[in-house]
Formats: sequence, structure tokens, C-alpha cells
Amino acid sequence: MKIIFVRHGKTIEGAKKNWLVKRGRIQANFLAKRLKEFKIDKVYSSDLARAKQTAKIISKELKLPITLTSDLREYKIESMRRNKKDWESSEIKQFNELKSFLKKISKKPDKTLTVLLVCHGFTNRFIISHFLNINHKKLFFFRQKNTGINIVYWANKFKNWRLDVMNDFSHLQKIQK
Repeated sequence: MKIIFVRHGKTIEGAKKNWLVKRGRIQANFLAKRLKEFKIDKVYSSDLARAKQTAKIISKELKLPITLTSDLREYKIESMRRNKKDWESSEIKQFNELKSFLKKISKKPDKTLTVLLVCHGFTNRFIISHFLNINHKKLFFFRQKNTGINIVYWANKFKNWRLDVMNDFSHLQKIQK
């Protein structure tokens, strides 16, 4: 089994609606074309606007339906940034929901199945920490660029998850400034 997870395209940070800007839509189109290299079987997306817009562009290119879920939403990371020892209960609940979702989709790793998750930067970091069993306090060390591609796969020989690709945004080389 292979799980590909990507960050949404560029938005105006802090905006209430947080829709993709023109550059974000262009990034999403380049990402969609790149994802055609993979035989993706299922697409899940955060139900927040920026991820949903990115997923729609990908879905159109791949000709696959999208399953929207609140389990892939962005995290409120203010308490972590302030170095609070304990997360707020809503953050713990949200992280547990994400872990349950990931366990559900990866319960019986079918070596031929490839799943795409369209998420957010911090959500992607949590996914990496979940599959690689990395302490959540280390999450700030991982960068996630807009439309960056991450891939984990089930190594049946070793009976564990392996990180294959992290934050690959080479599909954006033509539009980099």
C-alpha cells in the first residue's frame, strides 16, 4: 500500500475564506499533472476550502471522485507554538480523529492500493509522525511547501511503514520565481 499526501496550493494566509489564489490554482494544476504518474485508486481531502479546491483540480485531472472528511483538517497550532506542555482538549481530540482515520485506511495494507490525501502543512507533519512513530514535538523540523508531495508505503518484508518521498515540489520548477 502506498499513501500519497499533499499540501493544498497557495492561499492568502490569515484570510477568512482562505481560497486558493491564482498561483495556488496554477500549483494545483501542475500537481495534478504530476500525480498522473501514480496509479491512484482513492482520493480523500480535507473539507476546508483550500484543500477542497486543490482536490477538485486533481480529481478532474485523474478522473476520480473525492471523499471529503473533517479528519484531515488543519490544526490549531498556537498552543504548540507557545510551547505549552499540554495541548488543548480540542487539539488532542482532532489528532486522535486523524490517527483513527489513518488506521482505518491503512488497516490491511493492500500492496496494490494507492491512496491520495489532500491536506494541510501541519496535518501532513502529523501523518509523517504517525507512520514513522516520531514524537510530535519534532514536527516543527519538517517543512511542507504548497503542493509538496509526501509518500509513505507499507514494507511488507519488514512489516512497517517507510517514508519514500518528503515535500517533493519539483513539479513547480517551471513556475518558481
